[in-house]
Amino acid sequence: MNLTITQKRFSFLTDKYDIKEDEFLIYRAESILFSFQKKIKITDLFNIEKFRITKTITLFHPTYEIEYKNGSNLTIEGKSLLYDYFVLKIPEGIYEIHHQKGLKLAIFNKEEQIAEIRKNRIKVFKGDEYYISANSDVRKDLLIAICLVWDINDFKNSDNAVTIDLENIGPVKRNADQNWTPIR
Repeated sequence: MNLTITQKRFSFLTDKYDIKEDEFLIYRAESILFSFQKKIKITDLFNIEKFRITKTITLFHPTYEIEYKNGSNLTIEGKSLLYDYFVLKIPEGIYEIHHQKGLKLAIFNKEEQIAEIRKNRIKVFKGDEYYISANSDVRKDLLIAICLVWDINDFKNSDNAVTIDLENIGPVKRNADQNWTPIR
């Protein structure tokens, strides 16, 4: 599965994103204006909200709630000050999300890598772009949430016409499998 999340560069007061699967638009996302905590809602093409992501206030580690319209919630929780990684507990297991060298995340379920997310480094008159590759059995909503949390957590908005994001140079707790390819 291949997803692309593109942040719109010139959006008035809110962050807006287009979410595509294999070049076809499947969802849109937009930050919620006048919200004390950072919130992003994800809608289908008919503007029906599917879920939202809310940054919660914590003392040490960033935490984000994924809130579904049916009332169920999941939590993406930061786990270390030294190693920049997150954990997402789902009924099927625990996803570990690890920053890698460069602008890349590796996502693991148990001992197996199941996905990776890459980000563009240089932006010229456009917003951030994220490229997600994942095994076909990984839930799209979780991948979208993880990617948007990365954007909220690590990449602050810039009004500059040209932006160059510095790569992660910190320590990596768990390295991505260099030979990993998505299972279709």
